[in-house]
Amino acid sequence: MIIWDTETTGTDETDAILSIAVMDSRTGQVLLDTLVRPPKHLMVWPRVEAMHGVTPAMVQDAPTMDEVWPRVRGLLAGGSAAYGAALDL
Repeated sequence: MIIWDTETTGTDETDAILSIAVMDSRTGQVLLDTLVRPPKHLMVWPRVEAMHGVTPAMVQDAPTMDEVWPRVRGLLAGGSAAYGAALDL
C-alpha cells in the first residue's frame, strides 16, 4: 500500500501544499519526499510554521505543485492511504 502525507500553509481550501512525502508501506521505501513552493501570495504562514517547521526560505527554490503533481499522481494511481486525508486533500 502507498501512504502519503503533506504539510500545508493552513487548513483552508485556499491554502497550499508545502511538502509531500509518499512511501511504500510494504517495503518502507520512500518514493518521494519533496518541498513544494506555494504561489507567491501564500509565501507567509506564521500560524502553522511552528507546527511543521517549514519556512518560506526552505521552499523558495523548491518545485511548484504543478511540477511535482505528475509524479505524485503516478505514485498514487494504484490506490493509497493518508493520515488526516481530509486535510491533505
